Amino acid sequence: MGAEWRVSCLAALTFLAGCGPAPDPVDRPNVILITLDTLRADHLGLYGYPQVSMPTVEAWGERGVVFDRVYAPMSQTLPSHSTMMTGVTPRLHGALENFYVLVDENLTLAELFIEELGYETFGAIGALVLSEESGIAQGFEHWDQPDGSWDPTATHPPERRASEVTDVALAWAKTRDEERPTFLWLHYYDPHGPFEPPESFTPTLDRALVAALVRDRADEFGSMDRSLDYREKHWWTTPAAAPFADMDPALRFVADTWWAYLTELEYTDTQLKRLFDGLEAEGMLDNAVVVIVSDHGEGLFEHGEKGHGVHIWEEMMLVPMIVARTDGARAGERVAATAVLDDLAPTMLSAAGVEPELWEGAMLGFDHWTALGAGRTAPARAVFLERPHFSMERMAKRTGTSPQHRWGILAGVVDGSEKLIRDMNGKETKVRQEVLVDLAADPAERGDVAAEQPDRLGVLGATLEAWLAAHPTELPGTQADLSEDRIRQLQDLGYMK
Repeated sequence: MGAEWRVSCLAALTFLAGCGPAPDPVDRPNVILITLDTLRADHLGLYGYPQVSMPTVEAWGERGVVFDRVYAPMSQTLPSHSTMMTGVTPRLHGALENFYVLVDENLTLAELFIEELGYETFGAIGALVLSEESGIAQGFEHWDQPDGSWDPTATHPPERRASEVTDVALAWAKTRDEERPTFLWLHYYDPHGPFEPPESFTPTLDRALVAALVRDRADEFGSMDRSLDYREKHWWTTPAAAPFADMDPALRFVADTWWAYLTELEYTDTQLKRLFDGLEAEGMLDNAVVVIVSDHGEGLFEHGEKGHGVHIWEEMMLVPMIVARTDGARAGERVAATAVLDDLAPTMLSAAGVEPELWEGAMLGFDHWTALGAGRTAPARAVFLERPHFSMERMAKRTGTSPQHRWGILAGVVDGSEKLIRDMNGKETKVRQEVLVDLAADPAERGDVAAEQPDRLGVLGATLEAWLAAHPTELPGTQADLSEDRIRQLQDLGYMK
């Protein structure tokens, strides 16, 4: 399974696409996809956060459909974006880590829009983690990315501010072909760490509320020693004023982190407002589908972790997703059924009126838009999660010697309110190998009910093992058909010899 499956799906789609005339491209809506890197669902008012840091995003939620519970397949940028673009899980599209590649055998949304539907396609990214070299740009007629290259020894890729992404998008909008509909994808990286909003930006958020929330959740943050260690490496300056100044030093750093993260969200939202105001002035919102989504969440010291990619806790895996049509169709509706990022492509295509025969069989996610129209919901299904497939060297570079982050496959399954997390490669250590969580009773995932529910542990374990067996993949660190530059990067990271 893998490349052969993808090739057969592409061939089937190409055949189906030729079965009948497509509607005139002029009649099709513009499709605007906004991906906000590292945006947690639970830090938006739409998902219950007690203050609004992103009013522009919130407004689109009111104009469209909000998905209450959406899982990323992996909490890393390239794997999750590749799933959004292909409608299949990372084990099928093959981009299992940021330094892997989305190979050409995959069918992407951009390829579908330009080759089968006559769209003009434009993509602009905020960081080189999604560079053209990664394969994510296939199908884009116009592409814009930050200058430079990503040195594999650097922690973070070259990036640019949200203002620059908005600048290039609005400049391109003035030159687009108005005789063709547009597929526009913009990737905003600012919410990704390190959290360093522009010095000129003045946030309006309530610092006292942040302090109160952190205090109320202090027992969720795991080892405060890890937050102090992180502070020594990644300090940013915040005013030493009440209400943070009188907090315990470690807890104060958690509050500082939350504040800086929320400030990045607020800043990004101001640029989204500027973007949508500009697109409206250009007439691009007169007939459009707008999708706003994140690729993964972020640990803000829950479970003692700052960041993402190293585990599959809820804070790293749950993301917001909004699908809106500017004609107001289905405005204000919410999807309570569990969704996955695999669902984004078919749901967005359906909202745009794209004929199902053009993508069914190639994009395997569930089409929630059609289901809503028919009064149906997604069927109950298990959701499978993984940590990115790091090599041993890469894992050591990311997490040091922490025993809970050993090299190998860390995977899990969510079935209703039950979640099994299993370390597939840790049999030689004394660290607990699997955790069973009752998310309904324990949404913060602080407990383990495995000993109390051995039958459910067995059922979920068998479900996970069956899925892994049905979706085999090579060991972390192997990948074929790469450019010389990509091979060098993988070798430097210890992926390839």
